[in-house]
Amino acid sequence: MEPSEFSDQIFEEHPQNGYTDVLPLSLLAFKTCCSSFGVSRHYNTAIDIGEFNLIPCQSKMIDHIFRKHVKPKKQHEIRKLGEVIRKEMNFSEITRVVDVGAGHGHLSRLLAVGYDIPVSSFELNADSVIRAKEMDDECIKCIYKKNPHGPKVVPSHTAKFIEPFLTSREFLDLFGDLVPAEKILLTGLHACGDLSATMLHTFVNCKEVQSLVSISCCYMKLSTCGDFTEKSCFYGYPMSSYVRSIPCYHLSYKSRATACHANENFAKNLRTNGDQLRVHCCRSVLESLIRKSRPEMVRPGVQISQKIQLFDFEKYVKIAFEKIGMSDHLSDDVNGEEVKSMLSQWKKVIMYYSLSLLLAPLVETVILLDRGIYLLENGFPSRVECIFDPSLSPRCFALIANKNSDK
Repeated sequence: MEPSEFSDQIFEEHPQNGYTDVLPLSLLAFKTCCSSFGVSRHYNTAIDIGEFNLIPCQSKMIDHIFRKHVKPKKQHEIRKLGEVIRKEMNFSEITRVVDVGAGHGHLSRLLAVGYDIPVSSFELNADSVIRAKEMDDECIKCIYKKNPHGPKVVPSHTAKFIEPFLTSREFLDLFGDLVPAEKILLTGLHACGDLSATMLHTFVNCKEVQSLVSISCCYMKLSTCGDFTEKSCFYGYPMSSYVRSIPCYHLSYKSRATACHANENFAKNLRTNGDQLRVHCCRSVLESLIRKSRPEMVRPGVQISQKIQLFDFEKYVKIAFEKIGMSDHLSDDVNGEEVKSMLSQWKKVIMYYSLSLLLAPLVETVILLDRGIYLLENGFPSRVECIFDPSLSPRCFALIANKNSDK
């Protein structure tokens, strides 16, 4: 079975007819279960029709001054998240937004300068904070050219690490201009790893934080129970007492990493450019060569051009072994019949990889439900919404909670 056909039968809800190769009933049942139990990734693309039609890299739905230095994916994200935040602000009478893991401040800039919303942003990387302020200055200069009064509000940017278990007093101390009477909406656009869990803890523990709009990413970087001493009762996963009470709650690093993949884009590549996905096989063969010499080495960090992997495997292995300090282990095996045989089975590797990706939405669902249960255990109902087009932004879910949800 060719990758394009396999993609259609595995990833499409309604595959085309007329295939000579039919998948086993057990595999079709597995596919149905995976799609049925995961949080729906359905997104109404009609509401964004023509967003990038005029100029492919420029969204026509936000002003050009907020698109500068911003890639199409991020343009889509800040626009859609901005819409959600404005809606939540109206519901909760929010007076300030706090943006954590703000990066170059694209979201903060749109909210503050574009929508006149007071915004305080926090980012661990000091260089990113400096760049955010430079971009603010560029944006403000453009506005002054059109409007001599300039913007009413500008974001504040601070280079700071947000501790996981802040009290209300400690949270207020992060700000130089915050008054206790303010009502805060806490947000993070793809807050990495434990930062998303920290946001939930802050929402629960700090009375000033009235609303939460959290979009997570990098699930493989979440801390788990085994990473902490018994004195700690909070983890990146699981967060809820309920999930911790389940005997088999553990999610491996590999499972959490799989949940971060872009299934929609992978399926598209299978249909249109399957040959390029041979890199998965090349990487698998490299792993087998590494394990042959160093069985204890797990997940070696090797980032090398895909072109080298596809067209000069021997060179790829040589560079990889040099990067991880194994040059002295390089042997003639790389040109042997065993390696050639493994490389020839790239289609089987892709199919196996595709099957593992079917589980990705389920793993993400488990993590999101755990967080929702954690909030509920603390008295705050929440909801999960698909707010981004998954083909543009695979981590498309927002976990939304509001302390005034009984209104």
